Amino acid sequence: MARRPWTKDEERYLAQRIQSDGVTQCAKALDRPESSVYHKMQRLGLRDSRWWTDEEIEYLNANHGKKTMREIARHLGRTTTAVQSRAIKYGLSKKNYYPPDRYCIDCGKKLGNKYLNAKRCASCRPASLRGENSPHWHGGVSSLYKVARHRQQEWRKAVIKRDGYECHLCGSNRRLHVHHIRPYTVIRDFIIKMYPYLSTSNAEDKEILAQLIADEHYLEDGITLCYDCHRKIHAEKRGELLENRNASGDGNQQPSQSNVVSIVDWKVQRLTGEDTQTNKPDTSAPLSIIDRVMI
Repeated sequence: MARRPWTKDEERYLAQRIQSDGVTQCAKALDRPESSVYHKMQRLGLRDSRWWTDEEIEYLNANHGKKTMREIARHLGRTTTAVQSRAIKYGLSKKNYYPPDRYCIDCGKKLGNKYLNAKRCASCRPASLRGENSPHWHGGVSSLYKVARHRQQEWRKAVIKRDGYECHLCGSNRRLHVHHIRPYTVIRDFIIKMYPYLSTSNAEDKEILAQLIADEHYLEDGITLCYDCHRKIHAEKRGELLENRNASGDGNQQPSQSNVVSIVDWKVQRLTGEDTQTNKPDTSAPLSIIDRVMI
């Protein structure tokens, strides 16, 4: 389809009404697309109502700081927002919508969102909220077990990864837990004996002890169990668990190794149909499981 050429009357109408009506209204009145009106404006050197003329810019520079934004907007026939935006663009206003880049005060990493008031990156923020800086701080009343438990996450992940992300007793891969083969109380008492100058009642010493306890955990100290199997092991001898619990109420309740081995033997007997309590070796039983639990 051939393009319809512009007539002199259309060009005259566009030059007279573009400032007051804008591109959209002029395009409707002339029955032309807006792209055609824009091209003709560029050829004729015209600007619509959104463009600032040189006289308007000169008036803004001369009266900025002497008159209010509302007074300048009334004189120019524009909105206050348009005048403020133009003042910011020309550096007349002190308000800055484009703040400089922000960097983490600990590691120097560039922050993702510079419009927020964050001072640290996501990696450094958790460390800055520990101890007295935490909003949940109540004077270090948490037990040593609670403080040390949060430091054992890496050890738990490593044990579960080593065991192939499945329970050693039933093979389930849902709701996996890590059971202490070497009881937590044994590890805790060993660290306390090695560092007698660290107090379990002092908040700072408690943090140090918790980290030492976490470092003392090795892969052979844990085994992966699902929630049900882990619960059965701990519920087998509840009275024994209560007796082993110390007077302060601290410590992870752990059954004896003989109790763990008996439960594993019962599991193997149920799965294979053979008696594991006899002296005959059971070649079909998962010996690696029993060996791991008996360590």
